[in-house]
Amino acid sequence: MKINQIIVYIWDAIRNNFAEIRSCEEESLRINSILGSTVDTANVTIYDYDDSIRINLMHDIRIIRVSEVDEHGDITSSQVIFGGIITNCTSSVDGIHRVYSLSCQDYSLFLNTTFCDKTFRSGYSDKQIINKCFDDPDWGTLAATHEISADRFVETGLNSMAGAAFNIVSLADILNTITSYSGFSYYVDYEKELHYYSKNSERASFSLSSKPVAENEINYRNIRVKRDGTSLRNQFIVYGRDLNSEIQNSYITADGINTKYLIGMEEIGHDVVMLAPPGEKRIIIEVDGKRRIVGVAGGNQELGDTSTDPSKVDVIISPISKWIEFYLPPDEGSIIHLQYVFSYDYGQLEEDNGSIEKYLRPYMKVIGTSDSNSILGINLKAKSYKEQFSREMITVYLLLDSTLLGNHSVVTGSWVHLSDDILEIDEDFLIYSVSIRVIGECLLEYELELRSWWQNHV
Repeated sequence: MKINQIIVYIWDAIRNNFAEIRSCEEESLRINSILGSTVDTANVTIYDYDDSIRINLMHDIRIIRVSEVDEHGDITSSQVIFGGIITNCTSSVDGIHRVYSLSCQDYSLFLNTTFCDKTFRSGYSDKQIINKCFDDPDWGTLAATHEISADRFVETGLNSMAGAAFNIVSLADILNTITSYSGFSYYVDYEKELHYYSKNSERASFSLSSKPVAENEINYRNIRVKRDGTSLRNQFIVYGRDLNSEIQNSYITADGINTKYLIGMEEIGHDVVMLAPPGEKRIIIEVDGKRRIVGVAGGNQELGDTSTDPSKVDVIISPISKWIEFYLPPDEGSIIHLQYVFSYDYGQLEEDNGSIEKYLRPYMKVIGTSDSNSILGINLKAKSYKEQFSREMITVYLLLDSTLLGNHSVVTGSWVHLSDDILEIDEDFLIYSVSIRVIGECLLEYELELRSWWQNHV
């Protein structure tokens, strides 16, 4: 056994364990992982010299790189460089031996093929929901069928989420929905472990340096750096709506003549929309303490009964224009009492003065947000955009040799520090893509694309 040798393991359903295959054509190996793609892929060719290999589609495959051997040539350390499912097999003949060319996808494939049908109430954390997706039989059978674990590497991003209904929805879509609120990211690793994590929290176990000194510093070759300013923005306006959840009270004294009254909300602003109080289907209107049946002008179903039929309602309200109209005028001196909450437009300006000075002028970006009912969410989004987009995109391409990696693994979505004296680079980069191939006997080449930021990581 040699260091950096490639070994393929294929699940043998008859023996109920992995069969070790060392007769692979190493030059055929290609592994590709791109941040944000649905699945990682691998291609490898293996030879069946003794008629012992049986290929079953959709069975597990594992590809390892030997990183350490003892004096007897036995493996003492190895890294899984791919783990997944055989999705395609092409058979051919080389002399008298069978040859199998395999195409594979990683275990993320199962997230798109396992579905849940479940409604859950508000109050669960994102971690609790994910755990239920994988472990609760009422949610699906992924954990039991495919042994993907959601235990060790699932963090908590939101302590409490709103209720939702997932009606025959894939686990991938459920995770995508959750991450759209939490801002987290996820992937299934080659050991069948789900990772759900803050996008800036995962770091590589090594750093890259043109002059490595420390034990975990690794040299590289063929570095290229591209700087792109087309996405540069250093002035941001993020807008949305905020909800004032405190119950508001308005009082109007009827004159006995008019049926239509304006609701005095000038101090709040014209952009206010009135909403029903919590637990109510419509805005509450009382006359002298007696509750009236309310219809809603404009047909907003969310605000309750939209009927304007005088036989069905006593009064109509316009939550946007802020007026009410009775079919019969209330008695003179009657007190009209309204109870409601309201939402209103909110915007946040963020700018990076240093960036504006560096690039000579402001470059503005205006962002509408679906994070309604949260000033905090709007402010955080504005700050995160400023932190990421206020500098040009730097993309780094470089090559690593497996002889230098040792026991380290290269994972897309993790951050790695790069220092290069000649190119004057000394900062963290996101590992955006990894491509692995064999370039010589027991020598793997890792082609990395690093980015200073990535839009989906904002």
